Amino acid sequence: MHKYDLTVNGFCVSASFTDEEISGILDHVLDTLIAIHLEKTEKSRTVAFFAGPPGAGKSTLSMALEKRARERKLMLRVQSLGLDGFHLKSSILKTRKTVKDGREISLSDIKGAPETFDAGGFLKAAEQAKFSFDAPWPVYDRRLHDVIDGAVKVTGDILFIEGNWLLLPGLWQEARKLSDRNYAVLAPDPLLRERLIQRKQMGGKTPYEALLWYENVDEPNVRLYHALSAAPDETFMQNEYGRWKKL
Repeated sequence: MHKYDLTVNGFCVSASFTDEEISGILDHVLDTLIAIHLEKTEKSRTVAFFAGPPGAGKSTLSMALEKRARERKLMLRVQSLGLDGFHLKSSILKTRKTVKDGREISLSDIKGAPETFDAGGFLKAAEQAKFSFDAPWPVYDRRLHDVIDGAVKVTGDILFIEGNWLLLPGLWQEARKLSDRNYAVLAPDPLLRERLIQRKQMGGKTPYEALLWYENVDEPNVRLYHALSAAPDETFMQNEYGRWKKL
């Protein structure tokens, strides 16, 4: 069993992978992207998108891939980046309004939905990351509940970019022109529910507040992902016991 200690959005997460998961998923992805990178004739980074509903394990998987690349002592640098850094800032979410179920609400009340992200900013940053050295990248800290601009520099040869909405239409589809490979990361609904409620409690909500948030925001976002996302190149599924398989 391979165990990795990860920091995901400011929280410590421990992830474990069997030998079969290492070879069939982590090494499979790394070897695929290494081959793509080595075949490139133009000077650009290789980019892979990891999309999936909230709570499916996208951050954990992409960061584990970064750890696995270091473990293998690859000559190419591998870096994991998150879409969550393109949340609109809390100050903006509180002042902008939208209409849901016939009533006007603040965007902060549906934080995490597609309209609460800066898709245009993400498109520009992803293009810069693919072609420019030391491009800045924002991160989202769940302890602060806000974005930290330019928190990291993009230095990897191969980039894993993970986020809920990377397979959606519109500007997200434009961004996919920059991606060399698109992966979907899925998990069963009961596991998503458990993780998402726990995540909100870790962020400071009471159990009742976390449940309400799941029912009003997270669960609709799970349905939205499945309704609107384009087909990926490959799909990875985590079962209720936390084990991974390729579909």
